[in-house]
Amino acid sequence: MTRERPPIQVPATPEYVLATLQDQHRHLAGIYEADADAVLTAEMSIIHWCAVMDLGDDWRRLSWALDDAWKLGRSRAEWKAVLEPTSKRTLGGLCAFIAASGATRPVIEPFGFLGVRPCRAAGAFLAVRSALREADAIAPETPLGPFLQRHVRAFGFSPIPFLAPGALPPLSVDLPPGGAPLAGFALGSLLASAVGYAGFRLTAIPLFQPILIISATLFLMSFLALGSVLQSHRPNYELGDLRTFKDLARALAAGAGTN
Repeated sequence: MTRERPPIQVPATPEYVLATLQDQHRHLAGIYEADADAVLTAEMSIIHWCAVMDLGDDWRRLSWALDDAWKLGRSRAEWKAVLEPTSKRTLGGLCAFIAASGATRPVIEPFGFLGVRPCRAAGAFLAVRSALREADAIAPETPLGPFLQRHVRAFGFSPIPFLAPGALPPLSVDLPPGGAPLAGFALGSLLASAVGYAGFRLTAIPLFQPILIISATLFLMSFLALGSVLQSHRPNYELGDLRTFKDLARALAAGAGTN
């Protein structure tokens, strides 16, 4: 099977742009303090959307992020007219502007290989693999988990969800209990021992040499403990019950067939 096959790009519609914003909110609500009860509609004001998504109130930063995400190259004046005043501008107007400015959307095409009947899931799999930097390590049965941990943004926001907005289960995150307190303790010990080591290292008083050795030992032990804590208590992201890239491709293919 060919290693990569990027999806074709077609002009985006305002409805598609809104669907991607709704999908981003759905994923963000599962892993962050976004308002999970909010419903994004074309009539929602920009200021309300920013509050729901915790985007802040600086239209300039928002315009830069949107322009970069959709690769539009529009001027600040054009963005300001769409976003300001935020209490009166709406998501519908924003989506129409993005679509009219040359935004594109990916389309999953069915793919067949060596006489095998083309199917949309195979095309989705190749599109996903093309979007990741570790394409050579990915096969249909490859576990999704390790890649999701390393590339959570690609799976939850862009570019993979853009293949079929709403098709994937919402992102969720599992924070192991005790991770934050243990990390705080290890980091505190690390800083304290570093300060002690630095302070006594600057003094050439022989009396303090044993304390210098103890501080250096504590510094090394705290450094190793901090690394162990952060490694064993890192967040674990999941996409519902999707476990392999085959599961992911099938979900995207099913969603693409309804868009």
